[in-house]
Amino acid sequence: PLDGRALVASNDEPLRDWLERNIPEVEHDRIRAAIAVAVQRVQAFELEHRVIRPDGSTGWTLSRAVPIQSADGTIREWFGVAADISARKLAEERLRELADSMPQIVFVMAEDGTTEYLNAQWQAYTGYTTAGRDVLARVV
Repeated sequence: PLDGRALVASNDEPLRDWLERNIPEVEHDRIRAAIAVAVQRVQAFELEHRVIRPDGSTGWTLSRAVPIQSADGTIREWFGVAADISARKLAEERLRELADSMPQIVFVMAEDGTTEYLNAQWQAYTGYTTAGRDVLARVV
């Protein structure tokens, strides 16, 4: 059984339509794709995504699951957890809004050099967006 503890509606048995009931439609394809990769590679699943709370509002979760395999290596079941990250996502959104309202150029790069965030001023100045993920490598 799933006990969402106010994050999502709880249930006592597996539901085939759990995704449709508990996840906003805009997230369905992305979640299904991540699940398909985890199943195909028989590897852990980890994804931040939106959820529909029991009161109908939208929250965010970090979902993680690991496959439990049978002796022959096939996946028998999944063991997973979900953490409510709604407060963190709200704080990130507010920080982006602050960065976009600043007159200065602001950017964030990952350790591997890919661009994680470019504020509106950077995009207006250069014409580049984060869509390429390697924007700064091309510009700098």
